[in-house]
Amino acid sequence: TGRCNAKCKYCYTGNSGHPQGKDIGIDEFSRALDVLKTSNLLNESVCFHLYVWGEPTLHPRLGEIISIIQNNSFHYMISTNMGHVIDFQKNWFDFLDGIIVSMSGFTQESYNIISVH
Repeated sequence: TGRCNAKCKYCYTGNSGHPQGKDIGIDEFSRALDVLKTSNLLNESVCFHLYVWGEPTLHPRLGEIISIIQNNSFHYMISTNMGHVIDFQKNWFDFLDGIIVSMSGFTQESYNIISVH
């Protein structure tokens, strides 16, 4: 997804000046995976990273995306700010290589410096 629920001043996606993106459709994701497979750009060492400029847990069909990845025997990682609660299914751990939790360690003083510069 190209949107985020956090409003981190230092992050391009979270700050107010960035337009929120849209969610990738399930068919679009599946077709992209098929093109990559047909082009021999995927192998058993591929790991999909479900993040980058968005909060994946906001995608209303995240479970289907994970299923598509797992049904093709690929691994994945997910990054989250833990600001949106989802029902993480037990079988989602089957091909999960890692969870990255993004948390701001900044203080208000740090934010003030960032917003000034």
